Amino acid sequence: MRKIYTAILLIMTAVSFTAFGNQKVDGKKILIAYFSVPENEKNNGIDGIGSASMQFADGKLVGNTQLMAMMIQKKTGGDIFEIKTKAPYPRDHKTLVDQADGERERGFKPELASKIDNIDEYDTVFIGYPIWWYGFPMPMYTFFEENDFSGKKVIPFSTHGGSGFTGTIEEMAKLQPKAQVEENGLTISRNRVSGMEREVNTWLENLGF
Repeated sequence: MRKIYTAILLIMTAVSFTAFGNQKVDGKKILIAYFSVPENEKNNGIDGIGSASMQFADGKLVGNTQLMAMMIQKKTGGDIFEIKTKAPYPRDHKTLVDQADGERERGFKPELASKIDNIDEYDTVFIGYPIWWYGFPMPMYTFFEENDFSGKKVIPFSTHGGSGFTGTIEEMAKLQPKAQVEENGLTISRNRVSGMEREVNTWLENLGF
């Protein structure tokens, strides 16, 4: 009887080790990349800047898109990557709006300070951004130029001031034509982000996470 029990235990151990091994070797990790700029004041409702107003999480000041990224990380266990520019953006709302508008008009793509060094480790990448002037913030164009998401599942999420995604999912697909860009992204009004964790979780569950 003891021999039978030992044999069963060995088989269970082998199965458990195999499953863990497959998960580690074949199941690549999740990355949550986001761009977010917390401001010192709430904006005036113009959807020129979609990450306007600030949030607090774990006692820290965070941007709305960053807060969404934290919710996704909590549910999926993915790695967090912040898209940072070498020249920080101003936190005063009017100054930020004017700078973002000027960058858009000139087609200026700010240089990034952060790089993804281990992109091959991930097969699923959530990409988050605020809506600035009814489109991507210009640093996102730099981000897409510097990173190749070919063959990866790319899942967009964003914050906005009333405009929704404004065609950025379709534009993302054009910028990354070899990626599998998920059409069912999630965008949330910047004024509602802090109370939307349940909606974020439901969205993730519908996507299979």
